[in-house]
Amino acid sequence: MQTHPQLPDNIDELKALLTAQFAIVQTLTSERDEIKSERDSWKSESETLKSEAQLLKQSQCNNLEEIKRLTLLIAKLQRQLFGQKSERLSAQIDQLKLELEELHINEGEVQSKIETLRSKRTVASHERSAPSRNPLPEHLPRERQEILPESENCADCGTKLFRLGEDMSETLVWVPGYFKVVQNVRPKFTCRCCQTFTQAPAPHRPIDRSYASPELLAHIMVSKYLDHLPLYRQCEMFARQGMDISDSTMGDWVGGVHDLLEPLMAELKKHVFAATKLHADDTPIRVLAPGTGKTRTARLWVYARDDRPSGGTSPPAVWFRYSPDRKSIHPQTHLQHYEGILQADAYAGFNAVYESGRITEAGCWAHARRKFYDLHVLNATPTTEHVLKVITQLYDIERAIRGQEPELRQTARQKQSKPLIDKLHAWMLEQLQRLSKKSTTAEAIGYALNHWTALTRFLDDGRIEVDNNTAERALRSVAVGRKNYLFLGSDNGGDRAATLYSLLGTAKLNDINPEKYLTHVLSVIADHKVNKVGELLPWNVKL
Repeated sequence: MQTHPQLPDNIDELKALLTAQFAIVQTLTSERDEIKSERDSWKSESETLKSEAQLLKQSQCNNLEEIKRLTLLIAKLQRQLFGQKSERLSAQIDQLKLELEELHINEGEVQSKIETLRSKRTVASHERSAPSRNPLPEHLPRERQEILPESENCADCGTKLFRLGEDMSETLVWVPGYFKVVQNVRPKFTCRCCQTFTQAPAPHRPIDRSYASPELLAHIMVSKYLDHLPLYRQCEMFARQGMDISDSTMGDWVGGVHDLLEPLMAELKKHVFAATKLHADDTPIRVLAPGTGKTRTARLWVYARDDRPSGGTSPPAVWFRYSPDRKSIHPQTHLQHYEGILQADAYAGFNAVYESGRITEAGCWAHARRKFYDLHVLNATPTTEHVLKVITQLYDIERAIRGQEPELRQTARQKQSKPLIDKLHAWMLEQLQRLSKKSTTAEAIGYALNHWTALTRFLDDGRIEVDNNTAERALRSVAVGRKNYLFLGSDNGGDRAATLYSLLGTAKLNDINPEKYLTHVLSVIADHKVNKVGELLPWNVKL
């Protein structure tokens, strides 16, 4: 029998129960709708998050590609600006080779001094230990040269000498384009009558017990200091010629040559500072600071004598000096015994020598002109154009009187140049009143006016030049060298550079082939009397 829920007897109670159940259904329906709405919202948010995730992923990919592109671009720009990393590493290796080169050369100088001391001792030649080195390559062409005694007869009895044997030494000679070996053969002779022994003395070599000939040494020195080829590069070039020379051996040679040339530098200095007028200038050069791996700025000073523009007949010459810094004590030391005219730029380090009263200051119109020229290139104005025009007229006058005697030059300058300069001076003073004191044009005018006395001194003395270009030309070789070797390995390297720049530069000024000149000097200087070493200055040598 089926049972049914008991219904309330009262209609009102039934109505209330139905109302309560309906309310429950509405609540459940509302909650269901809220849940559905939340589910739809979550679904929408999920889709949004998924979309955003995809966008972020794509953006990340785009960023990675951009990073890669920029990295490649930066690397490309760095290669263009600094060179590839491998090339930079190669440059660092090259510089390390230069440092090692300096050590080898220093060792060569020490060895040269030791050999000099040995040669002064009264030691028989057979008591000396022979140098241990490999023989010169067999494939090189050989040239035999016999060195015979002065007479073929015995000095004691007059009997004809009998050839007993011979000694031979080999010298490596550089002929432009190839190597050859010269065999110096010294036959031994004996007298059968009085049993005397005769042999021609061995020829002296520039570097004792070295197979390097004067020709080879001169070529190495000119290549290093005039053509600016470091020794390790020369070693590579010689290897292609079939001659392997170690950089240590070549360094020994350079040190030995520098030691040989030191007496000649003293004679060159005497000649330069005997002039009544000198040109002076300096230039920076980087030098390795010991123990730091970094470089510091040193200086090369040049003092030039050239009287040819004023009709002088004295040989032109240059004398270089190295200093580890630019302190004024260095020019004061260089010029401590000099009396005369010094033509230089406005470097304050020269002020002390001018104040001594021994030296007269002469200015440089090239320096004054350069300040206006730089402004004119950036922003031409009537002011800069006028100054450059007047200075051009001054140089036209100088060009016409170059090579004439001082008195004629002075007369021409008083008549033609002085009126131009007087007008320029008055015009500059007038312009200075109109310009702002902080303007670059006012600075250029101020520079000229502040050094007006030195700039106009050439008007009253025909020996003085209008500029200091004589010294600046002498420094050009240093500027070229800086591009090749970047820095010197030591202060000793600076001293060596000064020596060779001086001698080779002086040879060029006298229209003498520097390599031929140095070959001659190295052929004879070892046997030359110290008190007559001045005979080996370039203008005294006939090649």
